[in-house]
Amino acid sequence: MSIPLNIRRHGLSYIYVSILLLVLFIMMLSDNNLLDVLTTSQHPWRPSTNDQSTPENTSSQFGQFTPPATSAQIPSNGHIYPFDPKDVVIMFKSGATKIWSRAPMQLSTTLSDPSLTPNVIFYSDSEHALGPYRTVDVLANVSDAIKKDPEFSFWHGVQKVAQEGRYLDKEEDDASAYLPGGWRIDKYKFLPMVAHAAREYPDKKWYIYMEDDNYIFLRPFLAFLSHFDPSEPFYFGGPAARLGEDFSHGGSAFALSQGALQASFKADPKFQDRWDEYSKEQCCGDQILSHALASKGVVRWRGFDHVFMPLQGYSLWQMPLSVDLWCSPLWTVHKTHAKDLSDLYQWDAEFRKKQPGPVSTSPRWRDIFEDLLLPLLPKSTQELRVEWDNFSKDKHYSSSQEPHVGETLSDAERRGKPWFNRDACQRACLEQNTCLQWRYADDNCYLGESISKGLPIESGIKMTSGWIRERIDEMRKIKCEPLPWEGN
Repeated sequence: MSIPLNIRRHGLSYIYVSILLLVLFIMMLSDNNLLDVLTTSQHPWRPSTNDQSTPENTSSQFGQFTPPATSAQIPSNGHIYPFDPKDVVIMFKSGATKIWSRAPMQLSTTLSDPSLTPNVIFYSDSEHALGPYRTVDVLANVSDAIKKDPEFSFWHGVQKVAQEGRYLDKEEDDASAYLPGGWRIDKYKFLPMVAHAAREYPDKKWYIYMEDDNYIFLRPFLAFLSHFDPSEPFYFGGPAARLGEDFSHGGSAFALSQGALQASFKADPKFQDRWDEYSKEQCCGDQILSHALASKGVVRWRGFDHVFMPLQGYSLWQMPLSVDLWCSPLWTVHKTHAKDLSDLYQWDAEFRKKQPGPVSTSPRWRDIFEDLLLPLLPKSTQELRVEWDNFSKDKHYSSSQEPHVGETLSDAERRGKPWFNRDACQRACLEQNTCLQWRYADDNCYLGESISKGLPIESGIKMTSGWIRERIDEMRKIKCEPLPWEGN
């Protein structure tokens, strides 16, 4: 039976209208971030980012979630490879303009226990006495081709100042001579430093690198290393990337096994010199070292990536404490001031006294936060800090990013934007229940899903920072499971 033409046309019209309504409905869902709820599953440890709470509702679900770090495992055959601190070399690197201001405090804190750090080598740009130690001029034996590089003018200047018996620092007195540009030749120090340590201490099991502004919780780090066979080529360090290559971040400290050096520097006496031309084209010594080691099959161990961050390169005032890292062990802090070193050293001693288990128990990120950082944060959500940067950066709102930039918005529309003023920025943070802090400057609003103490900024820059204290307190309820290799 045939269908009348007018009926067929009406039927097609109904279909077209239905399709149009469906498209409009999907667009509405997308505009209101509801489509993501229907199509994307949330991480089991992270609260939904599609919170419908009002600005006055500062609650969250952080305390109900278990961070992924608590279920991490390390490869182990159940065997322990015990070693004595005498089996470890500490490679301490500093610059000629910094060593006098930084090394003395390190000798009073991180390196103060000779039974824990019996083998320390101080590497710098010149050779001189440092209390009971003597520094190694790590650049003295680089190739002539490197020494002729214009960047090496700093090193030649250091030798001249040393011969004159003058001080090489920033102090403004008649005997001081400050030379700028030391960072330009820092990249050349890593390969000869490790080569020297391998020659001077060929039979050691582990070689740990630290910078002059690191604090290292050595006991738990050494205890962790005892789970790995030092005769195998292991390379432990914090993750970093450049030119598409993964490498160990120097500022986070790193450790090389005897096997790693055996496969590279010990197997090839000319290994250091083979990278002269490559080094000239690069910026960073840690990346150069990792690139060279990778050519021998020695690559960074990645068992903690996306799970833990014990070897990390943040300072105390910038450490981004998130739900992900709450239970992560913490073995290094970077960019420490002398006061930070003192505070961390005292805190480390008190922490070990309070532990029911061994003194090698790892502190967690939460422990540092609770004792050293939380007391310095505002006590309420309403308490704001002006001319302060708390490094919020997970989300950014700016008028320049508006799709209709340049077009006139009504006053009501502008007031509804996070970039309108600091109150609007705070309101945007409150409306997103994974937001823990925010900062606002000019018409830029930044939201953060981690907590940082931050620091004051240059006077005159109108930046305001705030924290959602109720959510921070909720996150503090997270319970941490034992670390697999510690059992506590």
